[in-house]
Amino acid sequence: MVGISIYANTLRVGGLERVTVNLANGLADAGNDVSLVLVSAEGDLLNEVCDDVHVVDLAADRVLTSALPFRRHLVDAGTDVCISMGAHVNGIAGLVTRTIRNPPALICTHHSILRKMDPGLKRRVLRILVRQAYSRADGVVCVSRDVLEYVRCELGVPADRSRVIYNPVLDKSFYDQENPAPDHPWFGADADVPVVVSAGRHAPEKDFRTLVDAFASLREKREARLVLIGDGPEHEALVEYADSMDVAEDIDLPGFVNNVYPYMSNANVFALSSKTEVFGMVIVEAMGCGCPVVSTDCTGPTEILADGEYGPLSPVGDVERMADALERTLNDPLDVETLRSRAREFSTERSVERYEALIESVIG
Repeated sequence: MVGISIYANTLRVGGLERVTVNLANGLADAGNDVSLVLVSAEGDLLNEVCDDVHVVDLAADRVLTSALPFRRHLVDAGTDVCISMGAHVNGIAGLVTRTIRNPPALICTHHSILRKMDPGLKRRVLRILVRQAYSRADGVVCVSRDVLEYVRCELGVPADRSRVIYNPVLDKSFYDQENPAPDHPWFGADADVPVVVSAGRHAPEKDFRTLVDAFASLREKREARLVLIGDGPEHEALVEYADSMDVAEDIDLPGFVNNVYPYMSNANVFALSSKTEVFGMVIVEAMGCGCPVVSTDCTGPTEILADGEYGPLSPVGDVERMADALERTLNDPLDVETLRSRAREFSTERSVERYEALIESVIG
């Protein structure tokens, strides 16, 4: 049995946090002794951590101040392998493990491209911390080929210590869920107008205005409806923008929804309009629900959709190309089993198998 400490920030609802929970649960289910070591043990996803995972609360107010209690945990627990989750945590994990006489093997997971962050001192300091961490890490896991190229070319990580392992998105219970039509007038047995669904944080990088404009263009050619799930800093402005459209009666922004799977399972198309997306978990979830996908050609989704084989891609910000992709998908959607088969490539089980192979190689 391998002693694994997964070092993460919190478990507030988010993509990285969900990946963290899925990885911890999957490694524990595979028979490993897993501790989930949190800077602060808070967030709704705590309820999804399985009983076999030991949750350790460092009770720190930020990642930096968690360094000393994290070091004590590694020494006291006799950890074999530390897996750190995300750039900020990776930087501290690199500093801490340097101070331990017989440190655990360190595997850093990289989920972003730092050049796409806001410029300034914070980014430069983070880049320095990340580079030092990766210089001693036994392995750096990247969530896509684009991220892998970045850590090799710009952060100097050797090819023999970096690899792609896709995020563990769908666990073994995913396909056991029943997803009846949501309590929404546009879904259900009597619904006869196709529905396009999207979900995500209402923020500039998601570029939902392009999707709204594409939907308006689509509506000039056929009946359809659009549901934009989510909340964020642009939510109110996006509501006002949608209300200003001639097709406002066919656009709904219900805000944050606890469970998007019923919407995905009963929609005709799922659309992603992001300017940039290093992975795109929501696309995998939609395909797992059997929902055809349309996406912008923004690296991570392009890889998930295999350059358009599993869903059409449109250039970022191109309203008419996205409208055309939506229309083609509504007219000729991929079959459910093809979509679900592709989604299984991003299962927790497959991701855990690859992590265990990496762990075995770094601890001998």
